[in-house]
Amino acid sequence: MTPSTQHPDDIGLPAIFEVTPETMASALQLPPGAYIDAAWTPWDRPGVLLLRVRGAGWPTKTGWTLPLVRGEIVRDNVGLITVKWSLPEQTR
Repeated sequence: MTPSTQHPDDIGLPAIFEVTPETMASALQLPPGAYIDAAWTPWDRPGVLLLRVRGAGWPTKTGWTLPLVRGEIVRDNVGLITVKWSLPEQTR
């Protein structure tokens, strides 16, 4: 069934996944010492999850805008996945 032929009340096969910040940090291969301390979804960007991470990034003071960091998923020739984050060298 395609979305255009589904009944309006049919929301597919939903589930809520629960994950700890430590498990998510491990799965995302965050640098040692980095931890997730907040997560939210912006109302104007459906499908996006924003994570605030402490212990990785740039020196920042209260009130400053936090930089947006994106990761690149790289798969090697044997299928091993690595996440490469656009972070400054001192936090990698």
